[in-house]
Amino acid sequence: MEEVPERESAGWSRRWPATFMLLGIVLTWVAVGAWAFHVFRPTPQPEVIASRPVTNWTRYTNGAESLGDEHAPTIMVIFSDYQCPFCRALNEELEGLQRANAHQFRIIVRNDPLSIHPYSYGAAIAAVCAGMQSRFAVYHNHLFAQQDSIGLKSWVAFARDVNIPDLEHFSRCLTSDTAAAVVARDTVAATELDLQGTPAILLNGKLLQGAVESDTLAAYIERALR
Repeated sequence: MEEVPERESAGWSRRWPATFMLLGIVLTWVAVGAWAFHVFRPTPQPEVIASRPVTNWTRYTNGAESLGDEHAPTIMVIFSDYQCPFCRALNEELEGLQRANAHQFRIIVRNDPLSIHPYSYGAAIAAVCAGMQSRFAVYHNHLFAQQDSIGLKSWVAFARDVNIPDLEHFSRCLTSDTAAAVVARDTVAATELDLQGTPAILLNGKLLQGAVESDTLAAYIERALR
């Protein structure tokens, strides 16, 4: 009678190593799978929102900084956030399109700093202040080019990088009501348009939001240039 539990105990003793081995293999594959998902998962894309018409859209072209020839026949309005990676990609794309279509279209830049990006409002203010010394375009492009450094270096350091002449004036401007009013005006415009995120593009009375593919954007611009 007492020998039965002893044999069962011995059987379990023989099965324990195999059980632990199987459990170890399963946990290893789970860990490998989690690592692979983290490393190779696709980059999230912003939701693509279909274009919609905007009446009297040219009112959003007034009183803002711009990129490109001020006498260009075609105007595009961009609502952007300097910490938004999709805005950085769009800015690079538009730089190339402007080079390919010299003097053909101008980009009006408006700020829509999102609350999820802690330094985007400060970046927008700094860009406005650079514009007050006629250095908006170079500062704007430099912020996007150095996007990973935003929050790690001062706005004055960015200004020094692009040779803004009066750094003292620039520094005072960062806390001025004038610069804050410019950004506030842009955010009011973004609210009026019911923008759902950045970037957003106004072109020929159409509002485009979300992940606009390069070919699609080029096609819109080509039609606008005709």
